[in-house]
Amino acid sequence: MRGWATAVPVIICVLLATSTEWSLAATLEAKSPAGKLSNAFSSFSQGLRGYNSYQERFDGELQEDVSLTFSETAAINARVTPWAWWRLPEAIGAAPRSSLAQFELKEGWVERVGSTFDLRVGNQIVTWGAADQINPTDVWNPRDLYDPLQSTKLPLFMVKAKIHPPETESLALELIVSPFFRETRLPVAFTDTATEINLTDSRWLISVPSTVDAGGGLVAPLHYVITPATYPKTWQAGGRLQLLRLGGWDFSGSYYNGVESTPRFAITRKGSASSAALPITLTLNPSFHRQEVIGADGAGSISLFSHEIGTRFEVAYYHRDNSRAQSAPPEFQADLTKDDYIHGVVGLDYTFPKKLLGTVLYANAMYVKYKRVQGKESQTGRAVITGLPNTQPWDSDFVLYLEDRIGSAFKLTANGIYSTEHGDAYASPGALYNWTDNFKTQLSADFFVGSVGGFFGQFKDNRRVNLVASYSF
Repeated sequence: MRGWATAVPVIICVLLATSTEWSLAATLEAKSPAGKLSNAFSSFSQGLRGYNSYQERFDGELQEDVSLTFSETAAINARVTPWAWWRLPEAIGAAPRSSLAQFELKEGWVERVGSTFDLRVGNQIVTWGAADQINPTDVWNPRDLYDPLQSTKLPLFMVKAKIHPPETESLALELIVSPFFRETRLPVAFTDTATEINLTDSRWLISVPSTVDAGGGLVAPLHYVITPATYPKTWQAGGRLQLLRLGGWDFSGSYYNGVESTPRFAITRKGSASSAALPITLTLNPSFHRQEVIGADGAGSISLFSHEIGTRFEVAYYHRDNSRAQSAPPEFQADLTKDDYIHGVVGLDYTFPKKLLGTVLYANAMYVKYKRVQGKESQTGRAVITGLPNTQPWDSDFVLYLEDRIGSAFKLTANGIYSTEHGDAYASPGALYNWTDNFKTQLSADFFVGSVGGFFGQFKDNRRVNLVASYSF
C-alpha cells in the first residue's frame, strides 16, 4: 500500500507533463466539509436463549473535496472521506456486550480530469450496472454483511481510468485495476488462528444447527471452529464499455477478472453422536477463489398509452475458477467445487401521473433469476451434517417496492421479495419524515415468512423493528 501511495504524485506529474491542455495557471478551491451522522436501532420481537435482542449502530463521516482547476476541461481533484462507526452495547443471544468501534477511509483518492480521459487513484467505491439495488455486474467492492439487510459497501484501493473521446458523447470506456483484495465482512470473523464460533454472536447465525440427533430421543451438541482463510493471487482487473443515449437508452458491457469476495467453505467433522467423545466439532475451512464475470445492462423507457414506464435489465455470467478446489485435500474438494451461474434482473418503474388520495405513488417491480449451469456443485457440508443454512438469497424471485409520497416531507414505503422456488418471502414496511432539510427519521420493520428452506424463511424468528435518525451537514 505504501508503494502505491508514493506512486500517486508521480503518476499525476507524468500526466501533467504529457498533456497539452494543462497550463501553469491554476485555481485552487476547497469546498466546505460535508458530513453525515446517523444512528440505527433495531429491536427483535423474539428473544433468543432467554435474552431480549437489540442492536444499535452509530455512523459518522466527513467529506472534504479539493480542486485544482487549470482550464474548463482540465483539473486535479482530491477527496478524503474518513468514516467511523460504532456498534453500541448490544444483546443478541447472550449477555449484553461492550461496544466495538471501527474506522474506514471510505474515500481517499486523487484524480486527473481531462477532455479525453480521467484517472483516479486511491480508496474508492464503484457502482456498475443499471438495475435498482440488485446489480449482478456490480462486483468491485466487498460488503459489510454483519447485518445482511444493510449490506454496506466497503472501499477498495484501485486505479480507475475513464476514456471519453470528445468526438462522441455516446461512448465511454472505464478501466479498473487493483493489486489488493479484501473480503466481505461476515457475521463470522476471519482470524489468524483456529477459533471457536459462538452462535450467539449474531442473530443471522440463528439458522445454523446447534445440535444433532443422537437417536433415542436424545440430541448431541455441536461446536463450530473456523480456521484461517487461504487466498489465491489477489490482483483484480476489469472494464466497462458504455453506449449512452441510443434511442433514449443507455447500454453497457463489462468484464471482470478477480477474486470472489465471499469464501467457499469446506467442512470436516470430528466426533460421533453414537460416541461418548462429545461434543461433535465441525471445522469450517474457508478459502477464496478467483472468478471471471461477463455482464451487460441497459436502462431506458417505453411509452405505453402515452405513459412513460422506466425499464432496465442487467445480466451477468459468473465463471468460477475451481483450480484451487481441485488441488485441495480430497476431503475438501466436493465442498469447494462450484458451478458457473447466470444472475439476471429485469425491472419496470412507474410514477402515477395523478395524485391518488392526494398523494404521489411510485412503483418499482423486478424479477430476479439465479441459475447454476453445470450441475457439478454439491451442497456444502452434505457429507458431514444436514440442516446447514441457505446462503444464497436469490433463486427465482419477484421484488416490489412502493413509495407513497404524502407531501414534501413525509412518505410511506413498502418493500417485498417473494421466492417462487422456495415459497418464502421478506416484507419491510416503513415511514420516513424529513423534519428539516438536514434531519430525518425513518421507522421500519422486517418480516420473514414461508418455508425455512428458503433464504428469507430461515430467519422467521428475526422479526424486528428499526428506527434510524440521521443528520447531514
